[in-house]
Amino acid sequence: MASNTTVIKKAGCFFCHNHCGVLVHVRNGMVVKVRGNPDHPISRGFICERALRAPKWLYHKDQLRYPLKRAGDRGEGKWERISWDQALDEIAEKLAQNKDSYGPENLLTAEGTYRSDHIWARARFMNLFGNPQNNMDPGTICAMNCLAIDMAITGSMNFRSDLANSKCVVLWGINPAETRLTRWALLREKIRRKEIKVIIVDPRLTKSAEYADITLQLRPGTDAALALGWVHVIINEDLYDKDFVEQWAHGFEELRERVREYNPQRVAGITGLAPDDIIRSARMYAETKPACIERGVASDQLGFNSGRVEQVRVILRAITGNPVNPIK
Repeated sequence: MASNTTVIKKAGCFFCHNHCGVLVHVRNGMVVKVRGNPDHPISRGFICERALRAPKWLYHKDQLRYPLKRAGDRGEGKWERISWDQALDEIAEKLAQNKDSYGPENLLTAEGTYRSDHIWARARFMNLFGNPQNNMDPGTICAMNCLAIDMAITGSMNFRSDLANSKCVVLWGINPAETRLTRWALLREKIRRKEIKVIIVDPRLTKSAEYADITLQLRPGTDAALALGWVHVIINEDLYDKDFVEQWAHGFEELRERVREYNPQRVAGITGLAPDDIIRSARMYAETKPACIERGVASDQLGFNSGRVEQVRVILRAITGNPVNPIK
């Protein structure tokens, strides 16, 4: 006999990378409601519309729940339901045939924008298959240039900043008040307690800018010039971390010479910002320890210059002694 008792299961939402903690209400084996988990250390009860609408998505009449095999000619739209065992066996057989005939590099994977941390599973499968991960996905224009630059310079892919322990954050091309709400909840609480200073770099006057100490509405596409201007100020005013630079940095004297031409007056002409704002923001970032840069993917879309933007942001972290951004 069916029971009307509702059981609440703790889980994580996988509709995006934030993985908010959720409480899933289950009745008679069916998900009837999803709510935020107030005890979750990161999301602390917050969830967005995606998680709230998860039951409708899960039980939608067009939801694909079983393997289907084409029953007619390609394009006819005729399918027959088969078992998981048959589907997996047929796929494995064809993969093995292709590998034997053409080698493991014959396989190519493609991914859409269904967001979650499933990349490890694909990567592990491709490794075991003997493939160097011939893959294409939206990541080629979303953070991949930044991750590659970080790996090349620091040996680590630093995707998120240590916001929880920072006393200054630079929101560079990101509007967390509308796009990273779990991070925004943490940041807004720190702002309320006056525990952090906020610098925003964005051509737009975003909702997050309402809480900023300094807002830099630079000319679109001039991010690298602004970052080089900051490096100029930090080095010229002796605000860099000498101990860290001496122990870990390579090419510092060449960097010093390179940024001589990016004085605040020249950078102001490139970015459209006031020289005093460039100087003031560079000082705030360098002198408030620890500091972090919370970047979005806006600058990833700048074309050839996008890699240089991240390169200078890595340099900024290094010369101020804030080299690693652990995930918190």
